Amino acid sequence: MEVAHRSTFRPASTDPKFAIRLGCADAGLLTQCVVTPSTDRQIDNAESLDHRTYSSWLDGLRQLGVRVLPQHTLGDDLPDSLQYAAVWMVKRRKDGPTRLPKHLPVAVLVTPLPDGEGLAAVRGWDDMAGEWVPYPHFLLGLVKQAEIGPEAFTEPETSDDDARPDGSPASSGVVTSPNSAGRPRHSSNACCTPSEGNPPH
Repeated sequence: MEVAHRSTFRPASTDPKFAIRLGCADAGLLTQCVVTPSTDRQIDNAESLDHRTYSSWLDGLRQLGVRVLPQHTLGDDLPDSLQYAAVWMVKRRKDGPTRLPKHLPVAVLVTPLPDGEGLAAVRGWDDMAGEWVPYPHFLLGLVKQAEIGPEAFTEPETSDDDARPDGSPASSGVVTSPNSAGRPRHSSNACCTPSEGNPPH
């Protein structure tokens, strides 16, 4: 997917990448972005387009689980059929578009395939299912966990001073209600855009 550099979006919360990722995840699709070339002095990325596009294709294939087995140089010091595991923490920053920080531990396992020399299967740990799942499914699950629940937008209770004469609470000017995907809808007065995580690329 081609998208402009994040500095071109004003305000920063209008950057569409995260919303596109969420929408594609709802459809069961993974996404990979390439920033469009620009000669703007603050971006100046036109000359690196070939390299960035090549890296994007590699990332896209990796997201689908296409991966070669890492080769060690220790010979017989390590057993055959060695599996590789990686564990790290994904962090959603407080100063991101959502203003809602979050830490999420993730784990990935690379296992050699018996039918091919140097080929490997990549899986991620699904904490909800309690098992290793194919890497594409794992990444889609990470995107789902990046969604913001409706409770994050619950309006505070109005005081008696704010009530109308008929006893009903005064309107705050912001209307939120969850849609079918569990994400909030907003009136024209409200603005909310979730942030990247991008799950591991």
